[in-house]
Amino acid sequence: MSVETEHKLYQKRKEQWALIRDCLEGEDVIKSKGPKYLPMAICRTKQETEMRYAAYKARARFVNYTEITRDILHGLVFRKKVVSEIPEELKIFFNDIDRQGTSFQEFASDAFRDLLVTSFGGILVDLPVTSGELSAKQAEEENVRPYVTYYSAESIINWKYGVVQGRKQLTQVVLKEIIEQPVDDFAVTEVEKYRVLELIEGVYRQRVFTRGELSQEWNIEEIKVTDKKGKTFDFIPFVTLGSKEPQKPMLLDLAKLNIGNYQKISHLKHPLLPY
Repeated sequence: MSVETEHKLYQKRKEQWALIRDCLEGEDVIKSKGPKYLPMAICRTKQETEMRYAAYKARARFVNYTEITRDILHGLVFRKKVVSEIPEELKIFFNDIDRQGTSFQEFASDAFRDLLVTSFGGILVDLPVTSGELSAKQAEEENVRPYVTYYSAESIINWKYGVVQGRKQLTQVVLKEIIEQPVDDFAVTEVEKYRVLELIEGVYRQRVFTRGELSQEWNIEEIKVTDKKGKTFDFIPFVTLGSKEPQKPMLLDLAKLNIGNYQKISHLKHPLLPY
C-alpha cells in the first residue's frame, strides 16, 4: 500500500464534498462542468448538439442557495466576537495562533466556515524543529512555541484508531499538503507532499513524503517531534472536527436540491428537446 492510499470513508465522501464546493463557487463553476450538472440533449449532428447546448447553458441561471445558507449559518455563530479569558503568558499564542499572524478569532471563524461545507476537518498542533533542548530564554528569543494548522476534509486522506493506554485514540493520520515551489523569478508550480503522523511504540513522530525531481520514488524525511525540553509525546496532537470520521455533510441535500432547481428552471424556461 502507498502513502497515497485513501480511507474507504474518504473515498465515499470526497465526491459529495466536491459537489458542495462546486455549488459554493457558483454559476461559473457549475456551468464549466457542463453535462455533469446540466444534461445535454442529442441533436441530429454533433455540431448542432454543441451549438444548441452552448446557447442553452448560456441562458441558464444558477441561484446559489447553498452559499447563502452557509453564510447565514456562519453569521449566526460569529455575529458576536468570541469572548475568552486567556492567561497573560498565552496571549502571544492566541494573537498569532498559526505563526502567520492569524488571531484565534480569525482562525476559529475560517475553520468553522469550512467545517460547514464538509462537516469534517482537523487541527494539528505542532512545534518548530529544534536542534535540541532549549532554555525558556532561548525559546522566547527564537520564537519556538506551539502553533496550529487547520486541515480541510480533503486533506485528511487516511487514518487509523487503536487502543492506547486503555482508550481509543488516533494511531496514524495521513495528511495531503500542496506546496508551491518556484520555477523561476515569477512562476511557481504546485507539488504534493504527504505528512504522516503516527505513534510507534508509544512515541509520536512525523514522516514527510515528497517525490524526487527526476524519478517517481518517494523521498522520506523522518521528524522526531519533541517539546522545548527535548521530551517526546505519547499521543498524536491532531484533533478531528465535526466527528471522529467523515459523516454525511450537512449541506449535501441542499446542494443536490440546488442543482436540481438549476436543471428544472433551465428546462422550463428554455426547453432543449432532441431533434
